[in-house]
Amino acid sequence: MRLEIIIPDSTRPDLKAKLTGLTKRLSAHPELVEELVNDKSEAIPDYLGIMDQALQSPNRFKSGEEVDRYIAELRAYR
Repeated sequence: MRLEIIIPDSTRPDLKAKLTGLTKRLSAHPELVEELVNDKSEAIPDYLGIMDQALQSPNRFKSGEEVDRYIAELRAYR
């Protein structure tokens, strides 16, 4: 396993060195991630479920085609 991270050029040199060292260490020993991560997977929100629920909402954002169709329907009822 190899872990890669993108560090912006604007990152302080001391922080960049720490992140690089941590990345190398985790690449060599991925089991150490358990020491760094306190959250259990059960505590992580179900983002796909949340997105699916939002897409089913009548208040969701509409596509351009849906808006055009809605406006055409409004005009047809005049």
